[in-house]
Amino acid sequence: GQGEDVIYDSSYKPLAHVRAGNGYKADLHEIRLTQQGTAWIDSFDPIDMNLSSMHGSSKGVLTDSVVQEIDVKTGLVMWEWHALGHIPLHDSYNAVPATSFPWDYIHVNSVDPGPSNDVLLSARNSWALYDVDIRTGAFNWQLGGRHSSFKLGPGAKTYWQHDAEWQPGGLISVFDNGSTPPKEKQSRGVLLKPNFAAKTVALAKAFVNPTKTLLAAAQGNTLGLPEGKWLMGY
Repeated sequence: GQGEDVIYDSSYKPLAHVRAGNGYKADLHEIRLTQQGTAWIDSFDPIDMNLSSMHGSSKGVLTDSVVQEIDVKTGLVMWEWHALGHIPLHDSYNAVPATSFPWDYIHVNSVDPGPSNDVLLSARNSWALYDVDIRTGAFNWQLGGRHSSFKLGPGAKTYWQHDAEWQPGGLISVFDNGSTPPKEKQSRGVLLKPNFAAKTVALAKAFVNPTKTLLAAAQGNTLGLPEGKWLMGY
């Protein structure tokens, strides 16, 4: 999925190309434009690494997840963050290959800047969402995964999820794949309601296909529309 992002206007006139900086290439998962003229994107970076401590190859390759904020006009990297060094290898639920095939240990797949100098990340392979302090790069909190900051209520846990976004009222929307390997019977769109005082997360609402049992092996989106409607992409 390596390449570059392209911005068009509503008449399909090309306006700008957004390229990852510092030697990386943009990944297909995310581009999110801001009112400040920047674009948040993700990138995957393979790194030679001894993975014998994870029962992998001593000459293994680990795929790091990189997040960048790019100034659209100049192409300058305004902010950069790496999963490696922040998320432990043991937090991954993705099996480590015995060969030198790249191990996609964390797989960040969505980026959404928040209201408090923070950015919300979804990491498919740790089954977790992370709220990152833009000033320090450290986690404000983690939702789900092996070290959740919250106790999850019934139906609030997600597996191999995508597209975590802030919603009005402090809710978080997520596309819960539940698949590859399957952990649920069908993929869902979910609205999660975190209670920061009580350190709990409740399932506010879930969306499933009403006529077919659909289990999305990869990717997927949950998009809020006017009048309380939602568009699901599997």
